[in-house]
Amino acid sequence: MTKVDFVDDHLEPNLPASVLAFKTPVNDTNILGYSIFYKVYYSDTEDPDFYLSSPGEKIDKDYFDEYTYINDGDEMQPGDYIPNLRGYLRVGELGKNSFNEYFIEHPGPDEAVYINFDPTSVGISDSNLWMEPIIGFNYNPGTSIKILARGYTDPTDNNNSANTFRSFIADWDFDLNNASDQFHDGDLRRG
Repeated sequence: MTKVDFVDDHLEPNLPASVLAFKTPVNDTNILGYSIFYKVYYSDTEDPDFYLSSPGEKIDKDYFDEYTYINDGDEMQPGDYIPNLRGYLRVGELGKNSFNEYFIEHPGPDEAVYINFDPTSVGISDSNLWMEPIIGFNYNPGTSIKILARGYTDPTDNNNSANTFRSFIADWDFDLNNASDQFHDGDLRRG
């Protein structure tokens, strides 16, 4: 989706760059819910997942492509195998340490689902100063069904006593040479 209105009405405003959205299928007979996956890139110039597709344009060589699908080419194999194979991890819910079967339950046919990484719309260029990202069914910063977290916990992290999923906001450990913390950020493992 590119517009605030889920039918992408050209009269509606464009979605901000910090918002991803999709419309649920009309034919939703077998859909129970959705698992959301994410991928962290440590550098747009050095990351081994990127390759030059045309002069000045890099794309991820491990994106979801036609080989992801099974049967007649319109159905994705269920489970985490294909996303994990391409470097994607399941998103978690802030404050929890285990995954639900589905991150969000199916809201019905032809409904919009918004993932807002800047829910207060402050637009600060440093994403570490944003509020926690949310998922909701309405494009309204105050309306959410879940608060997103990275689908990664680390039992050696002494700062996280509940051992809950790590935040997307200012919760990264880049110091891989610090032997005293015995911590290796799972999302930055390729770096």
